[in-house]
Amino acid sequence: MESSSGLKSKLKDLGPDLCVYFLENYFETEKTSLSSFHTIPTSLLRDEETYKKGLLVLNIFLQYCTPDDLNKAGSAWMTLLMKYISQEENPPSSIEMSYCILGKMIAKSDDANEFAKNIGSNYVSRLVMTIVDTPKSCQMSALRCLSACLQHYGGPCSPLQGRVERFILTLVDSDDDNLIMDAGKCLLLLQQLSGGGVHGVNHQKAWGKLQARLLGCLNGTLSAIFGDDLNTQEFSDPEANFNLPEIDQNIGPLKHTIVLIQRFKNLTNIFSIALLGPFKTTKPVQPVKILKLLSRTVEILGNSSRNNLTLEDVVIVNILPSMHESVLSLLKSLIALLRGNMVLFGRSICSILLSSLKCSAKSFSLRIATYQLFVFWCNTVNTASCVEDISDSFITAIIGDTKPFEIRVQLQINGVSGKGKGSKRLKRKLGESLEKQDAEMNESSGERHLNSEKYKLLCAEALNCLRQLIRCGSSFMKLHQMKRIYEHTMALIVQNVEIDAKKRPLYANRECRRSLFLTLKELLVSSYTITLPQSQFLIHVFSQAQHSEHWFENRRLCTEIIGDLDSNIHPQKLEFKFPPKDDILPVKPSSMDCERSEHSSDDENECGKNTAPDAMVSSSTNTDHNKDIVDCVIESKSSPNVTESAQTEEVQVITDEESTGQIPESATKFQDNILEIQSNNSNDIQDDSDEDIIFTPVSEAASSTQTVELERKRARDSPIILDEDSNDEDVQALVSYFIDDPQS
Repeated sequence: MESSSGLKSKLKDLGPDLCVYFLENYFETEKTSLSSFHTIPTSLLRDEETYKKGLLVLNIFLQYCTPDDLNKAGSAWMTLLMKYISQEENPPSSIEMSYCILGKMIAKSDDANEFAKNIGSNYVSRLVMTIVDTPKSCQMSALRCLSACLQHYGGPCSPLQGRVERFILTLVDSDDDNLIMDAGKCLLLLQQLSGGGVHGVNHQKAWGKLQARLLGCLNGTLSAIFGDDLNTQEFSDPEANFNLPEIDQNIGPLKHTIVLIQRFKNLTNIFSIALLGPFKTTKPVQPVKILKLLSRTVEILGNSSRNNLTLEDVVIVNILPSMHESVLSLLKSLIALLRGNMVLFGRSICSILLSSLKCSAKSFSLRIATYQLFVFWCNTVNTASCVEDISDSFITAIIGDTKPFEIRVQLQINGVSGKGKGSKRLKRKLGESLEKQDAEMNESSGERHLNSEKYKLLCAEALNCLRQLIRCGSSFMKLHQMKRIYEHTMALIVQNVEIDAKKRPLYANRECRRSLFLTLKELLVSSYTITLPQSQFLIHVFSQAQHSEHWFENRRLCTEIIGDLDSNIHPQKLEFKFPPKDDILPVKPSSMDCERSEHSSDDENECGKNTAPDAMVSSSTNTDHNKDIVDCVIESKSSPNVTESAQTEEVQVITDEESTGQIPESATKFQDNILEIQSNNSNDIQDDSDEDIIFTPVSEAASSTQTVELERKRARDSPIILDEDSNDEDVQALVSYFIDDPQS
């Protein structure tokens, strides 16, 4: 085991990369000799020349140190680090690293009781005051350290709540999104410092105050950007607004407006973090006020694009789409928080989506954000999204955004030669006919080719939007709307079955093809039944794509789609699996079954007595039972009072069959109308001498009435009843397994 002094000298001579590599291997192997290692970073931090090396060693050692190490040397480390960050002349990189290590030590102090007590009583308040006065270059790491202090030591930080809030509000004009995210987290933690009270009443009041202040600041900023057009009397209360820093008026009106737009975007991001961030109690949200603000903002942004713009207006109009995106982000956070409760405001959300779609004609990012919010809204509430109300506009936009473009060079003549040959009418006709074509070709082949990556992302999001529109709104859409969707999607798949990156680069992209396949699948399984897609052709497309696609993810997707469609188009029927005859246990009849059999035998005896004797033919041999049974009803009755010598089998047959020897048409018609077989096999009939089998021919009029009565009785008594159209021998054989012997 090497001494701490020798190890310290080695670490001084190593560079940063070798030092990290050495320490990681050392801590992994020498786990028994770490008890005295805490003295090495302490000695390195005390010397200004080795301070950076001490930060590096301490940062790695914190991953392997124990609570005992923190109790022994944690207070010394805190003192040295806080002394260094309080000196502004030190390099910003070392100050940022010091804040990062302080945040890690505070997060690990929960397991070290003595060290936690020292932090709460001696260090937290001083550290927070140092963070408030930190320079701008180190604010990111300082905010993360502040977040750890507010989360783990909220009690000692509560007296400094006002000071911390003012520091956070100074960052609302920053251009760094990560800095705004950390500021929003700290502002939400700041509302949870004091005691919660009974059932968290104090925390709920703090949340309500934060929500009202954010809404007031957003409305006030919106009024400052677009003038006094908004009615902000509701938010004129000073307590309903944060004390935001004033903007320097000497920077000019254009710069002043740009700063206000950036402030509005940052406030919406902070509001989104407050909605979705963790809180100690339930957060009573006011969706009506938030939606009023969002609707008002979208309406103003839609009216801001006008003609005859000045240079300042052009600059502002180019920034407004980013402001519009922040509004959609806030709406997405509200939907994510309230989820199904937002169904009540479905019309308002669809109105915001439609206004955003109209404003996104010249902005890729805003159009993509609109499609993404549309997809998120449909995934959240499904068919309750009311997207069928805005389907026309979205279908038109999606068709334009997913239309493939071809790269080609084409020579066009806008007129004849300039020597005067040709009339003015010809020149005018040529110009009018080619004017629109030139515009379309320039847009499709020129602009889209130059922005091909943006168009690929836009096309994929548009197809995802179309898929959700089919899934959630197809049941409520009109015929002509579904027809437009079918025609466009079928044209897309026909043109892009094969991948051609040179001529059609838009659908040579993996995400675009994946979205197209998912959209086609949604068309096949949609519940819209007025018009049906060409399922056979589409299944053939998927079958071909699962082998010919360039990307493995798309091939696997096509295979899964084929399996899903096969189970949907050809659903699995109910299968009956009958056990072998030897495995069936005999069923003992109950007392109710015995009583039913006695009643049925009495009814059959009465029915047999009423038959005409002159139409009966007796047979003394059992061989007559092998004859074909046609156009008759089979009944069995027992006659126990008759002696063995007097037992005979009476058979009544059709006279037409006796005379001609052929089966009549009526017999063929009712040949398969055998509803129940009450015997296990044919041998039982021959062995039982006390059974009388009567074949009763019935006319067509009488047979229908008698058949209905028999069907009712057999429906009560028989476990299996065959259909009238069933003449399958296998089914009849299976039925014999489940019919008890009449004698049993």
